[in-house]
Amino acid sequence: MDELEPKYDLSDNGFPVQEPVSNFGIMLREPNKIRLINVGPELVRCIHERLEQLVPIDTFGYVIFKDYQISFTGRFNIYDIILDKDYFTQVRASKEDMTLIKVVFCRIFGALFCYGYDVVTASDLARDLQTHSTIFFKLRDPHDYMPLHCFSHKFICIAPYSTDSILLINVPKVAVEQIIKTIHLTWSPGIKSKQTLADDDRSVSVVISLKLAGSPWSAAVYNSGKSTIQARLIIIEVARILATFQWRFAINVNFTGAADSFFFQWCPNLDLEDIRYCALILSRYDRLRMLQVPSSLTPTIKECVNKFWYLQLLKQREYHGTTEFKLGGCPWWADGNDAIESRYFISCLIGTLKMNGWEVCGTMDLSRHNNDKSTFLLRQASPQIQAHMCISFNKTNRIRLIVSSSDISEESELQLTTRMNETIKQHWVALGPRNYGKSIEWKLEGDPWDTEGLYSDQTRGVYLLCLLLEVIQPLGWRLVSSTDVSSKNLDPNERGYSLVGKPEDLHTWFFLFDPSLKKETQTLGETGSNHQGHNNQQQQPPQHPHHHHHHPLSSQQHLPQHQQSQQQLKSSSAHDLVGGSSSVPNLDQNTSNSPPLFNPTTPIPNHGSTLGLSGRGTQYDGHSYQQQLGTQHTTAGGYASQQGHYPNDMVMIMGGGLIHQQNHSRSVPSVASIDHHLPSF
Repeated sequence: MDELEPKYDLSDNGFPVQEPVSNFGIMLREPNKIRLINVGPELVRCIHERLEQLVPIDTFGYVIFKDYQISFTGRFNIYDIILDKDYFTQVRASKEDMTLIKVVFCRIFGALFCYGYDVVTASDLARDLQTHSTIFFKLRDPHDYMPLHCFSHKFICIAPYSTDSILLINVPKVAVEQIIKTIHLTWSPGIKSKQTLADDDRSVSVVISLKLAGSPWSAAVYNSGKSTIQARLIIIEVARILATFQWRFAINVNFTGAADSFFFQWCPNLDLEDIRYCALILSRYDRLRMLQVPSSLTPTIKECVNKFWYLQLLKQREYHGTTEFKLGGCPWWADGNDAIESRYFISCLIGTLKMNGWEVCGTMDLSRHNNDKSTFLLRQASPQIQAHMCISFNKTNRIRLIVSSSDISEESELQLTTRMNETIKQHWVALGPRNYGKSIEWKLEGDPWDTEGLYSDQTRGVYLLCLLLEVIQPLGWRLVSSTDVSSKNLDPNERGYSLVGKPEDLHTWFFLFDPSLKKETQTLGETGSNHQGHNNQQQQPPQHPHHHHHHPLSSQQHLPQHQQSQQQLKSSSAHDLVGGSSSVPNLDQNTSNSPPLFNPTTPIPNHGSTLGLSGRGTQYDGHSYQQQLGTQHTTAGGYASQQGHYPNDMVMIMGGGLIHQQNHSRSVPSVASIDHHLPSF
């Protein structure tokens, strides 16, 4: 695919943005590239400084495309950092290099936390083997209590290495002995050797490499036998021990295309000592294994399988200390409607677990083999009924919204679908929305989940997902998991399926509804006059105990003002979740409480480019418009909203919606596309 990569230059300057940006991503690519997407100069400086402290950097700069490429990619900042060594290639990276790059990311996560950004998730969003995890961050919400009052800037890492080693990076010394003892008892062949890679008498943490007897991470590839169960049990037990020292599971990141690395964040104000952990393993093509799941929860999961998986449960057995369910059909080897049904089932399972006092706190992938899907790490929590839904990324260019909860009202589903449709149509040429089984599907032009191509489709796809998170989160949806639930691979010629090859589908995002995050979202066409007049009347939210300074990204706009603007956005009762709704979302019917369907905005204001493009007319989706439109800007939720004027025929291209039909199942909304002017794909 290298010959299809776009040709670009690097520059010291990027497009002007108003900071702090709301959402951004960090993409890791073989062999040594870190790509920052939708960032401003302050974020670039923060990440760049942490990297150059420990690892040598070869080249860096803002990605500058040609004029015809900008007309398709849009105007957002892409910043590339090319490292001096191949840190993201499994066979070339030494143990010391892999340790060093993870120490760097511990520092990056901590610095971004101090800058006001919380890590959201890490996702595998590309079919090609060159692109590994993309890490998403969001600007901290003053209404989100946990990060503001309970978390801190300290991160550590537990990283499987090669086939038989595990790295303990920045782990507190007081926990090391207990971790080593637990690993020795959990992994029956035991520990072969211990090597201290970094230890300072003045430090409270240490970096240690443990070499295990046997090959736990190689055994995990085949996902069968006692070894694969024990390999996952090692991670669960380490997470349990770290919780007793107030370290919570934060994120799992794929650096090299092999086993994930697991990052933990210190939570000094949380009592995690008595919290229990367990796991659900998606195994083979049709197995669901419960590892350390309480016996009282097993009947609940069994009932959930029979209720929400349309082929139900075939058999149950004990398997090396786990309870294994064999499901009908092949839910983890599926495409078409079965792929939607399997994600619908997983979403319902996550909601059922939360209702019974267990929440998904993370996932783990110990290999990228087709037999090895994600393992859900569950943590004991207070029981709560929460609506749930998921967004899946399928084939090379599909986005599917699967609303799986009957607790979502018609208004809430309409608002969610409308906001997603607006965002997709404003930033991409797309077909849809349309009915596809129990999902609502959009088909994007190009191949954002396959390759960069001539117009940087992969990078643009990540930018689009940043914008989707930006509009979904204020509606009250919290992203709880990015998960691989599919085993189906294409053969090298992409004419059929095989055991090894490109994945048919990519990660799926699972959401739970959190009322504390819901705000009265500003319609996309509004200006900032309604919000700016109230900024002075709002009080500042309480600061995090570890946050003693103003927001570092507030050179143009101070954080207290931004927080005051967010404090203005209170919970709305217009779209509260209620049960019993059976009508179908209709994007063509714009209710008084719903934002207008297509009112274009862009999160990056155009004050004139620093790249020699100022005042020039450019092409966007085949239409000419002037970059400087005399727009109005507003600050709400930490980003700038811009009201512009697209050509009339552009609005026709964006025209798509849902047609209301009666007598349909609640979970199968009827959708008809009216995009008559879209080009065929």
